Parts: sequence; structure tokens; C-alpha cells
Amino acid sequence: MIVFIIEMILSMVKDIFAPVSFAYFYDMFDDHNGTIVLGIVESFSSAIGIIMPVIVGWIWEFSPQLVFGIGAAGCLLLSGIAAAYLPGKKI
Repeated sequence: MIVFIIEMILSMVKDIFAPVSFAYFYDMFDDHNGTIVLGIVESFSSAIGIIMPVIVGWIWEFSPQLVFGIGAAGCLLLSGIAAAYLPGKKI
């Protein structure tokens, strides 16, 4: 039960920052290219949303600790990529 409550809180925090992400996205691209890129990103996100639960469930059957390790490693990797390649925007 406590894990569910923590997940709900983390999900709400994620949703709080969604408008900031979209604002950053629209600052990076003009209207025409932004629509195309957003369509590609959302299509990829939908495909991953279907595939990843199956993969994570399969890995969970072997080792729940491995699921956490892969998730932590993925977060670190993506943080490094974001820090290195995302352009900065001045406000």
C-alpha cells in the first residue's frame, strides 16, 4: 500500500512539470517542424508504453533487483545525455 501511495505522489510531481517540458519543446522548434517532431516523439512513446511493461515483467520474473538496476542506470544515462546535448534556453 505504501508503494502505491509513493507512486501516486511521484506521478503527480511528474505531471506538475509536464507544461514546462512542452514549453521547452515549443521553444526549440518552429510550428511546422514542432508538429512533425512531436508526432514522432508521441508515436515512439506510445510504442514504448506497450512494449516496456512486457519487457519489465519478463525481467521481474528473473530478478526484481535487476529491474531497479536497469531503471537506475537508464536514469543516469539519460541525465548525462540531457546535460550534454540539450541546448540551453535563456529566459
